[in-house]
Amino acid sequence: MRNRLLSALPSADLKALEPHLQLVELKAGSKLELPGTPSKHAHFIESGLISVVIKVGGTEAEVGLVGREGLIGVPAVLGSEVADYFGVVRHAGEAYRIEVDRLREVMAAHRSIGALVLRYVQAGTAQIIYSSFANGHLNVPGRLARWLLMAHDRIDGDTLTLTHDTLAAALGSKRPGVTTALHQLEGDGALRSRRNQIVIRDRDKLAAAAGPTYGPAERAYDSLIGPAPAHGGLPSTAPGSA
Repeated sequence: MRNRLLSALPSADLKALEPHLQLVELKAGSKLELPGTPSKHAHFIESGLISVVIKVGGTEAEVGLVGREGLIGVPAVLGSEVADYFGVVRHAGEAYRIEVDRLREVMAAHRSIGALVLRYVQAGTAQIIYSSFANGHLNVPGRLARWLLMAHDRIDGDTLTLTHDTLAAALGSKRPGVTTALHQLEGDGALRSRRNQIVIRDRDKLAAAAGPTYGPAERAYDSLIGPAPAHGGLPSTAPGSA
């Protein structure tokens, strides 16, 4: 299993969950959870990228990004009947699906699982806080650089299969602004942009564009859950990384 939450569990807790886990495909553009609709399943993400999105009036905004470090379905797992958000699969992948009722039952018998989920909620709150700050204070290239670093943390390799429209939706920005930002970051040598593909070339340059909005939430997760697998780690220029 590649999901970092499942990997962090003691073997006895993982064995209790395994009979209830089903590996499912996550198709790009599909949705996990719907606001106002009771969630029957939770998903431990194995691969891919899921945007956590809220809709206010007719406007959608991403408030979080989840990959193999996380879980979609936390409100239901913790006892809420419905969520106020929905998850959109931005980058196709896989997840271990489990019925919410089964997960609650196992959590009741194995308290360390519930404790881990609560630590994950704390780590997710840190991500939301810094995302809010980034959205209010960074220009489009800075916000895009931060998003690409977060996405890169959650995939294998250096290539992201994403359209400009997908990035615009994730950032809540206009497509032309995202295209201009990509060209700027490419000109700086941080990435290479192809048709529907972005290749990360220099994480340090992306971190310089993102400034202090990238790094603190990632370190919080590592402290609460466990260190990330080798992927270059936090860029050497990330604030406070020394």
